Amino acid sequence: MENSKSTQDSLKGERPPFTILENTLLDDPRLSAHDQTVYMALCYFEGKETPSQDSIAEIARCSQEELIEGIRYIAELGYIHEEAREELGVIK
Repeated sequence: MENSKSTQDSLKGERPPFTILENTLLDDPRLSAHDQTVYMALCYFEGKETPSQDSIAEIARCSQEELIEGIRYIAELGYIHEEAREELGVIK
């Protein structure tokens, strides 16, 4: 039903939420469609409470292993940087 509401809002002139992908990521031949999707999933959560890997993987439509691989690769290319986070006293 959420899609119906978004469509109805669009028809009323209200803009639904969206995520922007920089052209440099689209132009970079080293990035696969999967890598771009992982990046977009990370952008989706920007400014929100830190998501779980499960949540990011669900948005990216991939497994946790594929997510971690994608994050490491796009970090290696310099598009993002990884940070350790503390959760209940444990550094992940």
